[in-house]
Amino acid sequence: MAKIALSFALEQLSALLKEEPNLLRGIHKQVADIKDELEFIQAFLKNADSRAEVELRDINNHGVKTWLLKVLDFEGSPLDHVPDDLGNLFHLRYLSLRNTNVKRLPSSIGKLQNLETLDLKQTLVDEIPTEITQLRKLRHLLPYYRNYNIEYCLTMERGVKIANDIGCLMSLQKLYHVEANHGGVDLIKELGKLRQLRTLGIKHLTRVNGKALCASIDKMSCLESLDITSITQDEIIDLQSVNISSPPPLRRLYLKGRFEKLPIWILQLHNLVRLEISYSKITDPPLKSLQHLPNLLQLEFTYDTYDGEQLHFEEGRFLKLN
Repeated sequence: MAKIALSFALEQLSALLKEEPNLLRGIHKQVADIKDELEFIQAFLKNADSRAEVELRDINNHGVKTWLLKVLDFEGSPLDHVPDDLGNLFHLRYLSLRNTNVKRLPSSIGKLQNLETLDLKQTLVDEIPTEITQLRKLRHLLPYYRNYNIEYCLTMERGVKIANDIGCLMSLQKLYHVEANHGGVDLIKELGKLRQLRTLGIKHLTRVNGKALCASIDKMSCLESLDITSITQDEIIDLQSVNISSPPPLRRLYLKGRFEKLPIWILQLHNLVRLEISYSKITDPPLKSLQHLPNLLQLEFTYDTYDGEQLHFEEGRFLKLN
């Protein structure tokens, strides 16, 4: 479109310069300069198009010209693989493979130095290449899959295996979900370096990783949403051994797994508006503690949250609950 418009403008200017000399007397020089500039821009566009034809090629036969491409969205397409030369899209900032059948990412993804969002929701990708740690501008990493064909359980959702040195991705704001059992304590400690995180989802947490997780959460001063799921229903998650001295400004907290008792630091989450707990089998009545959360709007207890006979809501408490 830009080349067509320029060609039309040049034709009109040329005709005007030839046919109306008296009308243009006095401003002939200015119009001629504009014509020269338009011809320069036209030549640049032709050269750019030529370079695109020679140096770059279409992605997976979709007919997408890739020169200077910044956004690539394949959501819901029949795509089942990503070309190995994906890294050639140097200017790419947004890549979505959501709801596709892609199973793996090429190692060349580490070349996408300008990538800010990588959306892998509902794909078959279960491991992120180690080269991901080269993407220092990455803000949103969403490797999340939910199996809607089975009843609700801890294993209906999964995350991905990811490199233990992920702490170098200092710009990361959203990471949802990673599997803690593959990286262990080292991975959990690396998460503590991600000080810009707003959203964090962790799957397959084990008891031995609880202490390290609390220590990492204590460093996340921007965290607004936290989702923690244990590796099995019988695995007791230890979130009590380390007290979080400066709780993040959490607004949403999801705890799925067994606890010996409700973590004390939850009572300091004065910005919390949504709390969901499942499979916890808490023996102490939780409402007595939670009733002091001033901004709580949604409270959900599902699937063996409380191992007791009844829950008692005191009058004048939980005034904001929907």
